[in-house]
Amino acid sequence: MSKPVLYLFGGSVWAAVPHLAFEELGYTDEIKQETVSVLEGENLDLPYVKISAQATIPALVTPEGQLYDSSTSVTDYLIKNAPNGAKIGNPADKQLLETLHADNIDPNVFLVGARNKAELEAKNGSVPGYHVRARQKVLER
Repeated sequence: MSKPVLYLFGGSVWAAVPHLAFEELGYTDEIKQETVSVLEGENLDLPYVKISAQATIPALVTPEGQLYDSSTSVTDYLIKNAPNGAKIGNPADKQLLETLHADNIDPNVFLVGARNKAELEAKNGSVPGYHVRARQKVLER
């Protein structure tokens, strides 16, 4: 029997919640984990876009082909299918979750944003600059 596949990236803010849930809920080999390097722009490569049309991380695909492509839907799936069950407390405020996941809110803005030229140059020479250049390279293919 095939297993669900959970697509993650360690540096992703949005993938951190389901990744933590995976560990805390006692999953071991019930779900296959695949790393998709957002830093390298792998989430923009055609094979991944065929999985998640919006090229977002995290994503979880069941053996039946059902796609969960948000941190909340993936985490909900993990809770509902936890190998040892899960204690479910009071859910978070749905409006708060929707606000935090709105398209106009990006937790990565501080990664690439700069207040002045010196800060921009420093970021350009380190991980944020590499990330932007790698994504652009994938997009130009």
